[in-house]
Amino acid sequence: MNTLISFLAEYCKAHLLQEKIFIVPSYQLGHQIGEVLTSKGHSWVNLHFVTLPSLAQEIAGVELSTRGVRQISKAASLFMLDKIFRNLKEKEKLDYFRELEASSGVVKAIHRSLFSLRMAGLGSKDLSTDSFIKKNKGEEVILFLKKYEEELEKKKHIDLPGLYSLAIEKAKNIHHDEKKTYLCLQDLTLSRIELEFLKKIAGKNLVLVPQDPVYGLKKPRRFLKEEIAVLSSGVRNDKGGTKPEPSSDLERAPWFFSPKDAPPPFKDETLELFSAIGPTNECREILRRIISENLPLDNVEIIHPAGDTYSSLFYVLSSKTDLKVTYAEGIALGFASAGKVFNGLTDWMEDNFLVSHLCRLIEGGNLKLSREKGHDVPSPLKISRYLKNAMIGWDRNRYIPRLKTLVKSMEDNAKLAQEEGEEKRYENYKANISQVKWLIKVINQFLELIPSWDEEGLLDFAALCQGVSSFIKKFSRIQNELDREALSLISGRLEEAASIEASPLDKEEAFEWMRSLGDGLHVGASGPMPGHLHLSSRHYGGYSGRSVTFIVALDQGAFPGAGLQDPILLDEEREKISEDLPTTSDLLRENLYAAAGLLSSLRGKATLSYSSLDLIESRQSFPSSLLLQAHRLLKGDPGLDYTNLLSSLPEDSGFLPEALDKVFDEIEWWLMRLAPGGNFFDGLEAVKKNFPELGQGIYALKMRAGTSLSAFEGQVDIKPEEVHPLMNRKVVMSSSRIELLARCPFGYFLHYILGLWKPEELELDQSQWLNPMQRGSLLHEIFYKFMSEIRDRGEEIDPKKHKPLIRKTAEKIIKKYKEEIPPPYEGIYEREREEVMETLGVFLKAEIKRETKVEPVMFEVSFGLERGASEGIEEAVNIEIGLRGSFSLRGKIDRIDRLENNQYRVIDYKTGSSSSYEDFECFGRGRILQHALYAVAAEQIIKKLGMDSSPQVVQSGYYFPTMKGGGQEFLADRFDRGR
Repeated sequence: MNTLISFLAEYCKAHLLQEKIFIVPSYQLGHQIGEVLTSKGHSWVNLHFVTLPSLAQEIAGVELSTRGVRQISKAASLFMLDKIFRNLKEKEKLDYFRELEASSGVVKAIHRSLFSLRMAGLGSKDLSTDSFIKKNKGEEVILFLKKYEEELEKKKHIDLPGLYSLAIEKAKNIHHDEKKTYLCLQDLTLSRIELEFLKKIAGKNLVLVPQDPVYGLKKPRRFLKEEIAVLSSGVRNDKGGTKPEPSSDLERAPWFFSPKDAPPPFKDETLELFSAIGPTNECREILRRIISENLPLDNVEIIHPAGDTYSSLFYVLSSKTDLKVTYAEGIALGFASAGKVFNGLTDWMEDNFLVSHLCRLIEGGNLKLSREKGHDVPSPLKISRYLKNAMIGWDRNRYIPRLKTLVKSMEDNAKLAQEEGEEKRYENYKANISQVKWLIKVINQFLELIPSWDEEGLLDFAALCQGVSSFIKKFSRIQNELDREALSLISGRLEEAASIEASPLDKEEAFEWMRSLGDGLHVGASGPMPGHLHLSSRHYGGYSGRSVTFIVALDQGAFPGAGLQDPILLDEEREKISEDLPTTSDLLRENLYAAAGLLSSLRGKATLSYSSLDLIESRQSFPSSLLLQAHRLLKGDPGLDYTNLLSSLPEDSGFLPEALDKVFDEIEWWLMRLAPGGNFFDGLEAVKKNFPELGQGIYALKMRAGTSLSAFEGQVDIKPEEVHPLMNRKVVMSSSRIELLARCPFGYFLHYILGLWKPEELELDQSQWLNPMQRGSLLHEIFYKFMSEIRDRGEEIDPKKHKPLIRKTAEKIIKKYKEEIPPPYEGIYEREREEVMETLGVFLKAEIKRETKVEPVMFEVSFGLERGASEGIEEAVNIEIGLRGSFSLRGKIDRIDRLENNQYRVIDYKTGSSSSYEDFECFGRGRILQHALYAVAAEQIIKKLGMDSSPQVVQSGYYFPTMKGGGQEFLADRFDRGR
């Protein structure tokens, strides 16, 4: 037994019937101590575990109720301080802090400093500007604290320091029962106000419970002083008395920082060191050692630094196996269903309701969706497909209209299927229509819970918190107790935030604060349980009494800490303000001493480890000073350095265990089977046999690596008479299809032979509204509508006269595009809209500057396509290519102009760069064919429409009516059709 347990056992036995109040950092830790006492066969009758905040609440509770005062959480006090900061900034009361924005990070930093001051028993009246490096800084820190105190009083709220102050005041009237003793850990760090409260309630009945000694380190100044309490005689401590007699290397741990005075090493393997390649392999190596040494899980405790890294890794590893684990501080909220919904919903709202975020949230399976009786809810993937097919993109206002448009499209297709007698397809459409209509109702429910921004782009944060809480409570799928706890935790935090009066926030600020509400929340916290591995943090670890302990993350970066100063209250200022304010060096000393004390308290076997490589950053890490001291202690040589330590460590633990008896899961089992000694077996045959799809991929790789052409390089069994346009008139070509064949034969093969196409989805680009293709389509539509109107009126273009007409036409079409494709921001939309208007000005000027007078006669002339609202013919045209035959061609000609008599020209509008069209007369080496093909097609179309019996297209080419193109025309005159 360690010193703590031994003392408690003796004390409880000696004071069996006396009431004993043991003040501990947490109830869970107290419960662990009680469990260890029981397991060692000791009675702890009348020993009660309490925390200082609970004692303060017990003493001050009646007074709080009488005054109508409510204790607020840290989150609530943060929102209160945020409002104070914003008000002072808006009223221009800040000078030193005026450049800082009211972000959650800034407010948290100020809050930490104010909290430290209040825990040191200091109020605004106790501070002087002389203690600060700048007078205006001191004035503003004092102002923050004063306004915070006033706001607490005004709202009838009290925070933890205020609770302690009230409890100290009420404790003056408490009669100290001599038969009641208060016990407190000797190596406990208390603030000034906590210490005053402890002394006030315990009086002369305080007993400091001794802990195992630490030699070679000076006890930090904030640790409890022995003179404040009565110490039992015979207690072992590091200031004298009987020194412990170690019986193993681990029991030599009190001499970690005084190895020259330590007893000689036992070399009994009760203290070991190892390194690993990354934290994941560090965790895996621990599990491998547990398995290979056949250790019962409930004999093992793993102690990790603060944060979620190691608890998350063990949670992921345990969820894939039958490994049972308890977590002293719980696991991150994001592992539970309600946490996933909270994070996913926040992502969706923050990114302007981007549909891909909603799809990801739905596909995760954490939403509880229901339909009317007799109808099944569509699968998450099917719901996601509906949302993507609706081409929503982003923007909350697009969801319902786009889904209704999808329903209309499905209804049209269903009607067509019914008319064609395809009953099965008709029934499928009906089922899909019913599901999308249900989805519309669900999305409406989602959006009704989420408030909108006002005209100034500000959001009522309280309403947002309430809406998110309601969403999570209504739609989170609850499958176990962990989910239930997470739901209660996050909804409670959100509703508390909703109850705090806060200033309206802009979008960025609102979601920064929203995310902060979920920061640091954990669920599933538990003490050690039978049959479970136990994880605890360094602050609360080592009390489980387990015989095997692993302490991880002992690299220089993580231990003893970064040593960064408080950005608001610098160390220099803290020293001047009060000796009760800890400095950076104080905190580092406390971390180092606490770690040494933790090691001194362990019994059985301990293994210390660190990650030698940051795999994400691809950066080497180095062991901390604690590992160096452990190495010196184990070797009995205080002069050893880091070089000696690194050379003595075993090879870094990696992705493969050392032997089969250390295998943790099936991944490691397979790797060991396939790569004994690090050399891979040829397991391809086994893989191909058991995983046919992988087998096909392996075969494809083999064939592609061979010397013979195969189907995996594009040699496919396709009959030319089926795909060749000269042999199969059902294969209808287009100019873009022919140009793709010349530009990229492989792309042609993928698209037109294998039928592979990239799925069409809207993609959010924060820097633009329309991509080049979309902008080109918009301009084409404007030109078509405008020019058709001019032709039908029988007028010639006059820029001054027709400018209002073309702008009116454009506004209508731009509005339609805005509904189809939402802009990321209104500013970007306005910029691109103005660019379109400038382009139209270029178009009007270019039309009257043309040297050759033309008569525009046809626009958007389609052939081989469904005509819709365009002009042209429905059948494809025939293109003769000499003796080799002919093929069918379809497409759409932007514009046909009459030059004179039966002579015409064909124009294709281009809105991109003109650089690639400079050698178009030579057909751009087969890549620019459209003007030639459309010239031939135009002659056939004009004939078939009866407009001209012998039309001749004598010019064809490309027109660049944009700011970039400057209204240039690239035209070919009577090109050589024989080529």
